[in-house]
Parts: sequence; structure tokens; C-alpha cells
Amino acid sequence: MPKRNFATLRRRGQALMATPHQPCWDAWDSEDASYFDAVWRVDFVVHIFTNGRVACSILPVSTVDGDEVCSSSSPSGVEQLLTVVVTSSPVQSNPSTRMLLECLASLDRNAGLGRCRKLIMCDGFKVRSRSQRKQGVITDEEVCRYRAFVQEVARLCRADAAFARTRLVRLARRQGSAFAIREAVEAHVRTPFVIVVPHDCIVARPVKLEAVAAAMHASPTVRYVKLASRTTTYAQTALSQYGVRLRPTGLCEGYALLPMLRYMDNVSIVSAPFLRDTVFATGSGVRRGTFIEDTFGKQTQMKAWLQSAAFAAKQPPPNGCFLLLDGVAEPMMRHLDGKVYLDPEQRAAAGLRPYPHDWTAALRQGEDTARNDVEPLRAAAATEEGALLTQLAPEEGDAAPVNAGATVSLAAAAGGAVASGLIAAGRVGASQTSAVPPRPRGNPPLLLGGMFS
Repeated sequence: MPKRNFATLRRRGQALMATPHQPCWDAWDSEDASYFDAVWRVDFVVHIFTNGRVACSILPVSTVDGDEVCSSSSPSGVEQLLTVVVTSSPVQSNPSTRMLLECLASLDRNAGLGRCRKLIMCDGFKVRSRSQRKQGVITDEEVCRYRAFVQEVARLCRADAAFARTRLVRLARRQGSAFAIREAVEAHVRTPFVIVVPHDCIVARPVKLEAVAAAMHASPTVRYVKLASRTTTYAQTALSQYGVRLRPTGLCEGYALLPMLRYMDNVSIVSAPFLRDTVFATGSGVRRGTFIEDTFGKQTQMKAWLQSAAFAAKQPPPNGCFLLLDGVAEPMMRHLDGKVYLDPEQRAAAGLRPYPHDWTAALRQGEDTARNDVEPLRAAAATEEGALLTQLAPEEGDAAPVNAGATVSLAAAAGGAVASGLIAAGRVGASQTSAVPPRPRGNPPLLLGGMFS
């Protein structure tokens, strides 16, 4: 590159930085150390700049544990088989912890995983003047809200009985979903399987995951099982796009497996050795800052299958990946969509209309979050006084998305320790009541904060 272009590149780089005099590659504050119990590992990072300057960073991976995480008692039942891995990163609703608590409460209430050890993997970030959360880039103001969120989760791990089996891992730098899962599996998981759950997904109705995990343990060829989000489209899509007819096979009582063409993200039970030895192996395509679905799934698995004899014979690949089915029309999991999610208090602070249905009260009466008779909210228009919401029926053949209010205070419906420890009615921490930040220019109005996809 011509020498005269270095000055231009330097000026452009500084313009994107949060503070021109500092690179701000990793912005965790040293004051956060008091919120954590231990430094699990230290990352040593070297930055080489175009002006010849070299900077080094020592970045600690910190953890905080609930009271029973390191318990010496022998596990039994599902906790012997499964560890819950929840991946988290900066989102619009920070510092509110409601979305994460709904996710955890749904795992306890609908999946029966209350006794399982849980890992909450909080990703690192980079700071710039313009936010690009999908790339792990946030602004100074978003850093403050994300740090407050992580601090509140750390406090819950120490003080809340519902978090007694939970470990929070604060990653030192931006890793992305794939490498956050790798960190969990390689350093913290001791069970043969993990259930990987993004922080904006919930288990929407009762699913017997203990029986599923036990059946997977007895079937070494079953290495990955994804909970169905749409029950009628996957086999049809495979047939129309690739000419492959997928046929389900029995797994255990009440459940069947449909072969999948590749690994996909969202809620799934995965063999820990499969992740360590195959998904994260050298040459798998997985890189820092990526998703397993986009790299290993699309680039490695699909490419290998399309060039194989199995594809020529119109047979599914023998990759050990399956979709879980139980014959029920409603999806097993729902996506809250963290990009636009706002909790009810934040919607009120932003001047948006409340959700039209009191799902907190409905859940206390035992109604299910997977019910299909709720029409989704769609953005129709926005005015200076507020937002105009209109209800549109779902397209024929699609499962009806459910308003995020459907899962508000899942823990309140669970009762017992979960209800008292998670999102019992009226409990919002001080860090959760902050005013919602102004909407970034160029984005659509915040009308879809309560929607599933």
C-alpha cells in the first residue's frame, strides 16, 4: 500500500473510535473486579497500529458462582447429563435483566432443568462512536448499560437462591456466539451434553428434555438435537430445495427425530465431545466473532454434503444432527429477538403503548406461552405522540408469533424458588429502571420490542 495512504487510514480509524486518543479495543472497567469471585484466565493481546505503535492488553476472564456451583454432592438425574449454556451480549434492553430471566425461568418451568448447572456467557465488546451490536461494537453509553446488566447478573448469582447453580463468565474480549460456546465447553462443562440457549430464546411449552438427553446418551450417533421453532416447514423446504425426503424416526416415548441437513443455532442439545472434537476442530470453519450455523453449518457441513454420494442419491447427510418433534402443532421454542426487545417498563418510559394483553396475570392462572390464538403485533405507523399498533393475522401455515408479554414473569407462574428468585411480580432492580436510550437514527421505530420470530 502506498505510504501516503497510512495517514488517511489512521484518521478514518480514529474517527470511528469512541475516544481518538485511546484504541478502546476492550472496555471492561477494572472497577468491575469487585463484582466477581475469581479470574479464570488471562488473555494477552497485542495491537499493532499503522503508525508503528504497539500496544499490549492483559484481559482477565472473570467468573462469579452461585452457592452450589462447586458443591461436592454427586449429581443425579438430568443434571448428570446436561449443562445449560446461555450466550449473552449487549442488547437494546440493557441494563434490564428481564429478557434473560424469562429465558432462565422457561428452562426451569417448561424444560425441567431447574437442577442443572447453568453457565451465562457474557461476551466482550469493542467501543466505537457508532453502534453495530451484531459485530460486537457498541457506544460509550451502551457500554455503561451493558456493564450495569452484567453487574446485576453477578449480584443475582451471589444473592439469589434461584441462581445457586449458576456461573457467570465475563469474557475478556469480543468472542461472538461460537467462541463463547467454545469457552464454555472447553473450560467449564463437565457433563456429556449441553443445551445451548441464546439469551433471547425461551422454551415455550413443556418439553421432556431429561428423557431426550437420556435417549441421546444411549444413541451415540445422535449428536445434536434442535428444538422445533416451526414444525411444518423444515421437511418441506428440504424437499423443495434439494429433492431430499426427510423421514422421522423414533427417539423415546412421545418424541421423534427428523434428520437435519446442517447444524443450526437457537435452542439445541449438543454432545460436548462433538463440539470439542468436530465443531471446534482445526479446519471446521468456525472463527472468532461468528455463529456456528454460519460457519460450520453452512460452509463446512453443507459443502461436504452437496459434494457427497449421499446428496447424489438424495439422502440426508449422516451428520448426527436432528430436529426434535412430538406431534404438537405449537413450537417448542420462541425467539424474543434481542435486537428490538424492550420490557414493559422500558416501553412505558419510551412512550410506547403497553401490550394489549396482561400475560403476567394469564400465566399466573396457568395459561401456556405457546398458545396459538394470539395475533402478532406489527408496526403500522409512528407519530410524535407515540406509536400506532395494529394486529395482523399470521400467514396461513405459519405458527402465530406471540407477543413478548406472553412470557413476562414466567417465573411467577412457576411458583416456589423460581418465582421468588427470578421475575416475581413487581420486582425490578434499581439498574433496570433506567430510562430507555434514544433510538439510533435510521432504525425503524421500536414497535417490535415484544415480538417473537
